[in-house]
Amino acid sequence: MDEGNSKRLSHIFKEYLGVSPIIWRNEIRLEKACQLLTYSQYNIGQIAAMVGYEDQLYFAKVFKKRLGFTPSAYRAIQSNK
Repeated sequence: MDEGNSKRLSHIFKEYLGVSPIIWRNEIRLEKACQLLTYSQYNIGQIAAMVGYEDQLYFAKVFKKRLGFTPSAYRAIQSNK
């Protein structure tokens, strides 16, 4: 796909869903990560890889920025419910 088509697709995507494709992808990844942190015993590195982050530290940074907790803290909170 050339750059013009890519920009057009991104524009249509944002118009339809209200967010850019990148933001949408990140939200889906973090939603899945929350499910895995709550309902699985995978470690943080495994979960990061499963949802598409190659770097566990970057995953933790993105997770904390969006949710206000580290993945470990999120898991601890969920396990206490």
